[in-house]
Amino acid sequence: MRLIIKKMIVFVTLFIAFLTNSIAQDKVISGRVITKTGIGISASSVQTNGSKRTALSDSMGNFKINVSAQDNAIIISSLGFVSQQFSLNSKSFVYTLQDDPKVLGEVVVTAFGIKREIKRLGYTIQEVKGSDLVKAREPNAVNSLAGKVAGLSVGANAEMLGRPELVLR
Repeated sequence: MRLIIKKMIVFVTLFIAFLTNSIAQDKVISGRVITKTGIGISASSVQTNGSKRTALSDSMGNFKINVSAQDNAIIISSLGFVSQQFSLNSKSFVYTLQDDPKVLGEVVVTAFGIKREIKRLGYTIQEVKGSDLVKAREPNAVNSLAGKVAGLSVGANAEMLGRPELVLR
């Protein structure tokens, strides 16, 4: 009986030593990803360079990520910004991303699914601005689209705020 108890004590001691050693290797880093103007960047990807663990920032740019002993930097990337690597040795927990100069401008999706810039299109496109819709003074904004776009038929509805029928050729 005493032998079983001694074995159990040794086993529990080794298990606790292993558990504390594995927990001590991981630590949680928290920080905030911002633009150069100080606005938080939501849904930016934060990845450790060694263990390849990943986290996403929340709507205010805040994040938390577990880092291990083999991690010495984090890589932060987001759409419209240049991916950057930051050292974990720094005392700063606010990470500023630079704007990507190669970010896309205005893109138009044509009827064929080919994306091109407006300047390069060889045919005419139509655009309806909000100020054009305000001039119509319709109670339903969709009804004011009638006659503004070629090929768009707006069927009226007898109800005051009823859903009109839209048909685009």
